[in-house]
Amino acid sequence: MKRKGSTDHEAQMFGSMTPAGVLTPLDVQNKEFRVSRMGGYRMRDVDEFLDQVTDSLSALIAENARL
Repeated sequence: MKRKGSTDHEAQMFGSMTPAGVLTPLDVQNKEFRVSRMGGYRMRDVDEFLDQVTDSLSALIAENARL
């Protein structure tokens, strides 16, 4: 799913310039979770993704504080 208003240039720019493991806005926008048998999202998938978002944001906040 492509974010409304995003461009291929954004995808190239954000996708190729970030260090490994750092989430981009497009990563968040394009994240899809599998649906569990009961019709909801698989909690483990959601938790793992939220952990990744938290780690990336924490690193960015710490880096900005150092600047």
